[in-house]
Amino acid sequence: MIRTRLSLRLVAAPCLLCLPALAQVVPQRDLLIVDDAQNQDQILVARDIDSDGFWASQYELGTVYQNLGNWITTAEYTTEAGVPVAYWYDQKVTTGTPSNGLGAIWRGADSNSDGSFTGGEVTLFYDFGTLEGKLGGDGLAVAADGAVWWSGGTVANITETDKGLFRCRDLNADGDAMDAGETAQLINGMAGSFTVETDAGPKSMDGATLRRLAEDGNGVIAYEDGLDEAAFRFEDINNDGDLLDAGEARLFLNATAKNALLPQNPDWASGALRSLLVSVANNTYGRLSHVATRTEGATRVYYLACDSSNTSQFKQNFLGQGINGLIFRGLDQNLDNDINDAGEVILYYDGSTTSYSAFEIGKVVGLDGSADGMYVCDYNGANRVHFLQDLNADGDANDGGEQVQAAWDSVNYQGAAPIPAAPFVNDIAVAPAGAFQFGWSISGTPCSYFGPLPQIRASGTPKLGTTGFAVRVENGLPGLPAILYLGASTTTWAGVPLPLDLTVLGLSGCTLYQDLAFSLKGFMNASGTLSKTLTIPADPGLNGVPVPFQWVVIEPIFAQLGLSALGVATLYQ
Repeated sequence: MIRTRLSLRLVAAPCLLCLPALAQVVPQRDLLIVDDAQNQDQILVARDIDSDGFWASQYELGTVYQNLGNWITTAEYTTEAGVPVAYWYDQKVTTGTPSNGLGAIWRGADSNSDGSFTGGEVTLFYDFGTLEGKLGGDGLAVAADGAVWWSGGTVANITETDKGLFRCRDLNADGDAMDAGETAQLINGMAGSFTVETDAGPKSMDGATLRRLAEDGNGVIAYEDGLDEAAFRFEDINNDGDLLDAGEARLFLNATAKNALLPQNPDWASGALRSLLVSVANNTYGRLSHVATRTEGATRVYYLACDSSNTSQFKQNFLGQGINGLIFRGLDQNLDNDINDAGEVILYYDGSTTSYSAFEIGKVVGLDGSADGMYVCDYNGANRVHFLQDLNADGDANDGGEQVQAAWDSVNYQGAAPIPAAPFVNDIAVAPAGAFQFGWSISGTPCSYFGPLPQIRASGTPKLGTTGFAVRVENGLPGLPAILYLGASTTTWAGVPLPLDLTVLGLSGCTLYQDLAFSLKGFMNASGTLSKTLTIPADPGLNGVPVPFQWVVIEPIFAQLGLSALGVATLYQ
């Protein structure tokens, strides 16, 4: 990884050249929200469709995945061959093989681009019960090379051997990491200590209580919240299945000095940065357990947030200073693969109870970053997501206009689907804007009497007044005529109940899902695709109206047909 040797407070300066003169920052990404409320377990996606800087409208929140009664705790977004993909934990306590999503890492791939993970798009990636006999993990990260790293410790029983650090790779492209040689335990937490490099030479760290992870190139940053209360960097540089070679395991940041053998960051040691020591007598600390990385210009930058709650005994340090809601920003200025040197870490945002900048953060429960800024999930009586961006290139987001408070507020949605009950947000993850289709769903089954099954797809959003919403058919044959039917109902057509089994017309296995109110005709291109772009009237009376679509593909020589599944666009303003 190439890193630029720049001052921590100047590294963001080039980004300002790309920014308009804003009085207020505006989040530019989609946001995945992990809701683990009882009987409401799901992964939501929020998008700022109206570009007002908030995810506040009921049409700006969708459901990517839902599996009620489970225990979804952590999710990570990535793309694989251009397809939006997420990995997530289900940590439900179980014995034996997971049933309905228990004790495993799951993978979702939005292969049909309908904005959700359904049916065969959800697969078991790693089964703790079958392979390890465990309850589940804690940290999760997808590295740049596609490897899935996970850590176990804080949610596991003390006698379980899933403690430590693991790396999973789907080497045979079968959709899981459960074959021989695909999963390696790089740190055995039950073995106790593990040796890492530090500026003071090799030292021992505790491998049993690794917590959150963050991707860092082909490696990860991991926070240990037991005997060390410090962050470490790990990467299997030579791919030999261990972390025992030079440069593969290193102390990344020691803010606490809880383990006196690990050198402490000088700015915490001198008091330049606020102490995280809560009780001298009990040797307890606030922990920087939320870790995130992002690239600013060409430079890798690191963020760590204290997860202390403003209602707990850990909200203040032993000096009476608030430590809840503190978010720090680090840059490896001397390129030694850590941020443990003087001047490499600053306070990025002060959300503490005693000295907060723009607003207090009750308890950080999620942290992620992207090119546009930092996203922080907060619990302070309700779940909210704040957005932070350094506009004046001073290295922090403490200045006026650099924050959007409650860009997403769960209170706006409570009482109706998809969150009828108060959510219990366990994590957030940032995705590119438009990664998941909004206002579009696919159901039913396609059929074909001439070969390939026609697939219905959409691009753009069905927003009132738009001229760019397109519905297309894929997986056809070049030159075949096709008809896109727009309907008004999926329940009846001319008195006939829908959906209608077309076996009565000699088309066994084919189903008509909608009425045939309107039609648009065309011919498939050389790739077997035909797209129709629609203009949606800017009529408020159409807000919330569902419009069904179904393609009929015709093979004229033998008079054979193929029908797509049903696509439904829900119009919104």
